[in-house]
Amino acid sequence: MNPAEPELPPGVEPIVRRLAAEDPRTTHPAAAALTSYDEEPASLSPRTRQWIESHLVVCSTCRDALSAVPRLELRARPLRLRLWPFAAAAGWILAAFLGLRALEREQREPFLSVHSLVLSTPRGGGIASIPAGARILRFELVLGEEVPLGALLQIRIDDAAGRTVVDEAREVEERNERDWPVLTLDRAALPRGTAQLHVRTPAGLESVFELSL
Repeated sequence: MNPAEPELPPGVEPIVRRLAAEDPRTTHPAAAALTSYDEEPASLSPRTRQWIESHLVVCSTCRDALSAVPRLELRARPLRLRLWPFAAAAGWILAAFLGLRALEREQREPFLSVHSLVLSTPRGGGIASIPAGARILRFELVLGEEVPLGALLQIRIDDAAGRTVVDEAREVEERNERDWPVLTLDRAALPRGTAQLHVRTPAGLESVFELSL
């Protein structure tokens, strides 16, 4: 019976998973898979080997990690049980390398702060203020009619000078516990200062919200 694959250290595994999730190009192979590809490629299926080869072409992180693992250079093909302790150790080196790269990336990129706010038209002329540190804006919209998931909302944002900076149709992908549609926006794409958010429902009802960005 083949031995079970070694588990990554508790502090490293979440970092490796987060690195894979943040990489916009592709998903990283597991450390054990990279080790097997490097030291015992015949243990992998042809499709897996081809996928790892394609991944290494575009991913400098995994190329650097692979080159950082000491070569075993065994002259004869070993039994899987004989090779596994060395492969497991190499896998830990790969995991640690990827973990360090992820920590470096976290130090360079600030944490994405999400700010949720209920927007309702009868605000008494008030302006919804957004905290300076908010990166992702999550607006729960009170529109006066039910808007189902999958429906299109026409979104327009005008800056303080009246210039339109955003004008697009957005599909409703989320509703809160009260079934209000939720609109998520990237703070970096919005103008500074005061702005107006116009939301038109599929039935043609338009709501205007005053924002302080």
